[in-house]
Amino acid sequence: MIRKAFNFLLISILIFSVFSCSEDNSKKTIKIGNEQWAVSRSLNYLGKIILEENGFPAEIVNTDIENIYRGLNKGKIDLFLDTWVEGHDVYLYEYKDVEDLGAIYKGCRLGIAVPSYFDADSIVDLMRDSSIYGNVFYGVSKDAGVMISSITAMKQHGMSPEIINMTEDQLVKQLELMTNQKQNFVTGAWNPHWKIKQYDLKFLVDTTHSFIESDEIHKYAKAGFRETYPQAASILSKIFFTDDEFSDYLLVLKDATEPADIEARIRNWMKDNPEKVASWIN
Repeated sequence: MIRKAFNFLLISILIFSVFSCSEDNSKKTIKIGNEQWAVSRSLNYLGKIILEENGFPAEIVNTDIENIYRGLNKGKIDLFLDTWVEGHDVYLYEYKDVEDLGAIYKGCRLGIAVPSYFDADSIVDLMRDSSIYGNVFYGVSKDAGVMISSITAMKQHGMSPEIINMTEDQLVKQLELMTNQKQNFVTGAWNPHWKIKQYDLKFLVDTTHSFIESDEIHKYAKAGFRETYPQAASILSKIFFTDDEFSDYLLVLKDATEPADIEARIRNWMKDNPEKVASWIN
């Protein structure tokens, strides 16, 4: 009789422990990796707010792209909502212990761009006279995918412009200055990004096929995320933007860099787009 009572108590403790662990996991703060790029901020902070409003504590972890994937692989970071499937394939190949929660946007593109008033339609056109754009190429950090592809394409065309590497925010200010003065310029560009629409940039035709011209942004999580957070995973898997929706959304956040400002603008956008938000949550 005592043995039966002991076994019953032991089973009860085990069942309680399982449910307690499950409940504790659901209340743990979900860590969202974030790289300081406009698109990355717009998506990762959106994920944070959506999760928080549905009862899941979340926080942003700012670090570089490789550390994000390393963190996902080791389970130290739970989410990253800005994975370019083709553009980040080197990281996805190395850090395989992750889960794909589906696309958030389709139609990504990398390339060399110029303002629409610049009389050039292909990279070959730039070779006619480099002085019309000062033989300068404005870009971002040298290890960015768009820079590696741009340098490859220009070398194949025998071009050797001065390359000016900037942070994304510095580049945006430089483009704004030159566009306002109607100066010709050549820059590394990627879509989606609000600057494409804001400064009316056009991608140049690339005959070297150095660029990814069709990519998707997906939401990635650490392995086991769906099992640990089934409701959160269900909500996150539904978040998706069409091209026009994403362009308008990015414009709302175009010069927001501080966390409080970013979150305030996202919450205002959510209030202005209740049907879109409801389609994700419901």
